[in-house]
Amino acid sequence: MAVGGVARDCRGVVRWCFASVVDVEAEVDLVEARAAYKGLLLARENYESRVMLETDSQRLYYALTRSKTDFSRFGEVCDEILALRSLFSYFSVSWCHRIGNSVAHCLASFAFSIEDSYSSTSVPACCLNALKVDALA
Repeated sequence: MAVGGVARDCRGVVRWCFASVVDVEAEVDLVEARAAYKGLLLARENYESRVMLETDSQRLYYALTRSKTDFSRFGEVCDEILALRSLFSYFSVSWCHRIGNSVAHCLASFAFSIEDSYSSTSVPACCLNALKVDALA
């Protein structure tokens, strides 16, 4: 499996994005949680102070917005995500429909075509149409 993420400013302009291949045997929600965690680490590295985390995983959304103990690996990653929120002056989590997360999915697909992880201030050309789809969603 692979992950992809994109950071945008309040106008929707891409600030940076990432893509990388991850464990093949992981469940989809765990991969989504790992992508969110990686995105938050990159947000900190890029000196972002305000973060609005959007996910199309309802399980991740509920895990991050409700206080319920989960001792699985997924729960551990969620705890790591919640521990990072104190690093930001503003932190929120919202759920979006999969169609509104097209760039992240395109980046994840793109990760399979590269040898190493990808991190840039612009999305690769193959994901430009996904930017338009996200803007319309």
